[in-house]
Amino acid sequence: MEIENNESTDLRPEGTRKMGTPLVNVNIPEFIKQLKAEVKWQTSD
Repeated sequence: MEIENNESTDLRPEGTRKMGTPLVNVNIPEFIKQLKAEVKWQTSD
């Protein structure tokens, strides 16, 4: 299986992210903190 990568964005500049892999490590508390810091989170319903 070929591993695809997702490019970083201005909102999430940490680098490329692997997609389509059988397992992805995620730091859930840090990810929630990151999401809540985004403008869209703060300005949307």
